[in-house]
Amino acid sequence: MGEGFTTAQAKRLKALERENGQLRRVVADLTLDKLIFEETATGTCWAPRGGAVAVVCEGLGVSERRAGLGPAPGDPTAGDGASAR
Repeated sequence: MGEGFTTAQAKRLKALERENGQLRRVVADLTLDKLIFEETATGTCWAPRGGAVAVVCEGLGVSERRAGLGPAPGDPTAGDGASAR
């Protein structure tokens, strides 16, 4: 023991740490997506004029963009009808 890492081992460790960080971010994003889907799937948060977005944003503390919810097709408040995604 007492021996340090070789250069190759240190580089490999750094690469694995970087990959681990990326995977943790992916898991966090997917977990948040799951929570958003669960919140909207209850059927209780769908309200006219973006009520679902407000419920998800307030309940989960996410931005409208992160909520991933655009206006419903044909919603007169949607402007040009383009999705916010």
